[in-house]
Formats: sequence, C-alpha cells, structure tokens
Amino acid sequence: IYVPMMPVMTALLGRAWGMEKLTSEKLMGVLLCAAGALAVTVGGEKEEGPLPGGPSERSGWGGLLGNLLMVASMFSFAWRMLAMKPLLKIYAPVLVNAWIHSVAAVLSVAIVCVFAVFGFLGLSSRDFLLVDGSTLFALAYSSILATGLCYTVITWATKYESATVVTSYTGLNPVFTALLAHLTRGVDIDIFQVSGATLAIFGLLIATRGEDGQRKDDMIRILPSPRMDSKIPL
Repeated sequence: IYVPMMPVMTALLGRAWGMEKLTSEKLMGVLLCAAGALAVTVGGEKEEGPLPGGPSERSGWGGLLGNLLMVASMFSFAWRMLAMKPLLKIYAPVLVNAWIHSVAAVLSVAIVCVFAVFGFLGLSSRDFLLVDGSTLFALAYSSILATGLCYTVITWATKYESATVVTSYTGLNPVFTALLAHLTRGVDIDIFQVSGATLAIFGLLIATRGEDGQRKDDMIRILPSPRMDSKIPL
C-alpha cells in the first residue's frame, strides 16, 4: 500500500518546493493512478493473505516503527526524484545514477556486515551464510535488472519528464505484480484488481496528457508574441 504514495508525495513536495507545476489535470491523473494501484494491492493481499511476520501480525511499537520507516522511504524516493532534476541538466543520466547507487552500495554493504556479524531482528550470523543457487539468482536479478537497468531508465526519463509523471509509472508495479503472480503461481485475479488496474492505467494517461499540455503552454509563453504594429512585407 506504500507504492501508490510515491507519485502523490512527489507531486506535493515538488509543488511545495516550487520545483514543479501541478495542474488540476495532472493532479487528478496522479490521484487516480494511486487509487488504482492501491486497489490492486489491497485485492492481492486478500487473495494471498498477509506474509508471516507481516504488518497484520505485528502490533505496538514494532508495527508503528515499520510503518514510519516505509513512509520515510517513500519520502526519500520522492526527494531523490526531485533532487536529480538540476543534476540531469548538467550530467548524463547514467553518471547521476552511478553516483547515487555507489553511495547506496557502500551503506548497504555496511548494514549487511553489521547484520552478519552481530545478528539483528531475529537473524543470526549463520543465516547470512546459508546462500544457495536460487538466492544468488535473485540477487543477480535484483542487482542487474531491477536496480541497475530499471533505475537507469527512471533517471533517464526524469531528465525529459517531470518527476511527478515518472513516479506515476510506479502505480503499474502492483498491476504487473498481480499479473505475474497469476501467470507463475496461479493466483486468482478478481474484478476488484482488474478495476484497480484499469483505473491506474487511465490515471497515468491523464497525468501524461496533463504534462504534455503544460509543456505546450510553457512553450507558448516563451515564444515572443508578434507586434501588432509590425509591417507585413509585400
């Protein structure tokens, strides 16, 4: 349920910081896309049920801390998308993405080392040594495709489109997740999820259209208006 928050939070932060314009059409598209993604996510949770140890099985400070960390993660992603815009005017998207993930890689390795040595959240140091072929494949897929390729494309898209529109595409994550779960695991897709997917796609189209309309309006304002007293050569 946190993924649909990304475009909404990006739009609000961009508007508050004066980095992006937020038209009514773009706002409506973002909200529809977020609502559709939320519907797909909630429907999928009803089908498969909560994961063991998931939020529904936690209470008190543990559940509150987890929710706060997820909200902070969405805020960080929104801030990342907006902060990249000035850099992308100077540097290539691949270079900007490499800088960001180089810092993230160092921090991730440091955290894993702490977990592996001292153990944390019920995990012992032995758990980090039990790595099989499927785990290595998952790590390779996450590193090369899900992180390297996808975030490079996201950074490249942010160079040419607004951060709000780019993050609106994250609303398709639950849609494709539900589709892949149906194709690979036989998880049923109900009418609630189909309706949510349709709403997410429709909202994305509206947000994209609003961005195109805003870009055309900006170009019209930039172009010099013809003088009324100018003479037309014969």
